[in-house]
Amino acid sequence: MGAMDLEQLICRAMLVPVQSGPAHAAHITALGNLAGRLSASRLQLAVLGQFKRGKSSLLNALLGRAVMPIGVLPATSVPVFISDGAGLLLRVIHRSGTVEELHPRDDGALHDALAARVTEEGNPANRLQIARVEVELPAAVLQQGVVLIDTPGVGSTFLHNTTAAEAVLPECDAALFVVSPDPPITATELAYLKQIRKVAASLIVVLNKIDLVGPEERDRSLLFLRRVLAEQAGLAEEMPLFPLSARAALSEGTAKRSVGAGESGLAHLERYLVDVLAKEKARILYPAIAVKAASHIGAMRLETEIVLRSLRMPIEDLERRMAIFDHSIAGIDEEQRDTDDRITGDRVRMLADLDARAGEIERRAWARLLPELAGPREDEPPEALGARLASDAASFFEHAHDAVWKEAQNRLAELMRTHWQRADRLADAVRRAAAELMEVRAAPSLTSDVLPPTHKPYWVSSGGTESLGQISVNLAVRLLPEALRRRRQRRKLEAELATIIKRNVENMRWATRQAIEEALRRLAADISAYLAAVRTATRGAMQAALERRRQQTEASEQEINEQDSVARSLAEIEAAVRQTAKTAAPFA
Repeated sequence: MGAMDLEQLICRAMLVPVQSGPAHAAHITALGNLAGRLSASRLQLAVLGQFKRGKSSLLNALLGRAVMPIGVLPATSVPVFISDGAGLLLRVIHRSGTVEELHPRDDGALHDALAARVTEEGNPANRLQIARVEVELPAAVLQQGVVLIDTPGVGSTFLHNTTAAEAVLPECDAALFVVSPDPPITATELAYLKQIRKVAASLIVVLNKIDLVGPEERDRSLLFLRRVLAEQAGLAEEMPLFPLSARAALSEGTAKRSVGAGESGLAHLERYLVDVLAKEKARILYPAIAVKAASHIGAMRLETEIVLRSLRMPIEDLERRMAIFDHSIAGIDEEQRDTDDRITGDRVRMLADLDARAGEIERRAWARLLPELAGPREDEPPEALGARLASDAASFFEHAHDAVWKEAQNRLAELMRTHWQRADRLADAVRRAAAELMEVRAAPSLTSDVLPPTHKPYWVSSGGTESLGQISVNLAVRLLPEALRRRRQRRKLEAELATIIKRNVENMRWATRQAIEEALRRLAADISAYLAAVRTATRGAMQAALERRRQQTEASEQEINEQDSVARSLAEIEAAVRQTAKTAAPFA
């Protein structure tokens, strides 16, 4: 079966006269998007990775033009889809549905227009309410129908960036996963990689920023990365892995891309993307779209079969089965409430641990900084002592803040994985209960495709380390006798040091507390909404049939035949599409 056959199957599923409703409309929209990508032979390659790994710089290097914003702050807070075009075009799609089109005169104007819309500095917290940005421009890497997606980095201190990055995953056919040598890969990245592998039919790993380490350290990083990917991510040794420097590639320009000592190493990746990935696009795109389409068609089939069974059975039997279903999912509802209670308990424990950690850091800060006041050097001016103490305090709290923040991130990530796994089990229990009760075949879980993008933590601003400046010493004390002057200096410095320690500890505690509370609040709300949607899609089908039956005691033979035809059509299409997902057949 070729691509045209798969596209026809998807279109057939869209035209099957299923009972309309919100869930059905969402499936039809998703299938339409999949058919459009298949028709255009458009492979979507998402550039994914952790915050500040150099994803936007890599895209600029691949495009051969510095159009994607880069910087110290998160450079991408809104996903950007980049496709081939004769000229420069920027299309901004807002969440309201409005579309803004711009035609930048040159690369600089395109860069500035993007910076104002997709960066954290230009569009903080996505206050412009942009859903996505599409860019068209001429570039060799795009000419074979590859669409590059620049995604927000996960694991930064911004809630919306992680959420936006997760939301892109269902649209990802292949993934270019970017890491860097310091460190080569983290536990957070490995967890994210597992999510990517659920939706991407092909994976490429890039070890970026190799210009920051020497040849021996680079080789050790590559060996370590290979071993970790094989042992902890289950990736084969032959998986594509490219060491390079996007920054060096940009400075080299298009004329100097060969791999060699001191050069960028971009040539191998470019050759793979243009010569290998583009040629194997069919092998990647075809099954990726087939899997996604089969999930949506299976859900439509399950809902239709529930309606059909509801129409065929006596109304008293239907009412009895619905009562049984409601009773059976009451236990699931109780488990959901138990999940809410567990999340609340996790919140209380995390905040208590945070308070204890803050107290420990405050004690360590005093132990680290107070001895510096005990015996200042005779030749050290008071201002110099204050400046040195301020610098030491800033360094101490910067490291302490980072440590606390990483601990919170890792713990929240683990909690979210645990609670979403539990939610997935509850959702599958609802589907199985409905399917068994109505004696129909259950649909496979849709969580890898339509689950709200919240498997990873949401982060709010960390607040950062308090700006310290110089701890001042009143110059008037210089007129006092030496011993008295030093005592006065010490007391003043101790008082200012106490203020600084307290301020930084509270800043760290408050920012981390806000992140924990926001993350767990959103987790509980999203799990609740997800499970409610699953119940609506199953029980709603029975309820709709029951209401029709109450209006008309006996379902007409014509209506039953129509639903039977719909169910059989969807089952046939679903089976055919699932079979194509296994074959990875090339385009016809």
